[in-house]
Amino acid sequence: MFAVFAYRDMWPLITFHLQPKDLQEGGLLWPKVVVLFLTSIVFPLVSPRQYIPVDPARPTETPHPEQTSSWLSMVLYTWLDPIIFKAYRAPHLSQEELPPLADHDYSSNLKKKSFPHLDTFSGSRRRHIFFGLMKTYRVEYVVMSIMIILQLPPTGGGKSCQSRGN
Repeated sequence: MFAVFAYRDMWPLITFHLQPKDLQEGGLLWPKVVVLFLTSIVFPLVSPRQYIPVDPARPTETPHPEQTSSWLSMVLYTWLDPIIFKAYRAPHLSQEELPPLADHDYSSNLKKKSFPHLDTFSGSRRRHIFFGLMKTYRVEYVVMSIMIILQLPPTGGGKSCQSRGN
């Protein structure tokens, strides 16, 4: 719904020749757009996620902050801020002061995820370990590749634009 209002009423404001389509709504248009923006984009980005354990039979008592942080906190890594500030103020952090291990990082869960692709005795084809690791962590590699590609244009685009002008 917000995308419709953005296309009909906000996009024309970026151009010089178009007018917002819903101007006849008068003073109700922009409060409506703001409420839609808050409820469809801002609130979902900042609301914490529900903890869903990897193994429902053995959920952790206190989930890792990464597993319950909001999407915005995940993107900006602000879920790490409390431990960083605590480590900055203290000369040494004990193991009890560190956050608990995320349940998707338990060795039993990693074993279940990786052994079908790495261990020939678990039914994996005999091949180089590189391809097994790539298959095991394919989602992580794809996400990292996309993030690297998104960082690339601002660094390389300036030089190509400057060379075109000369």
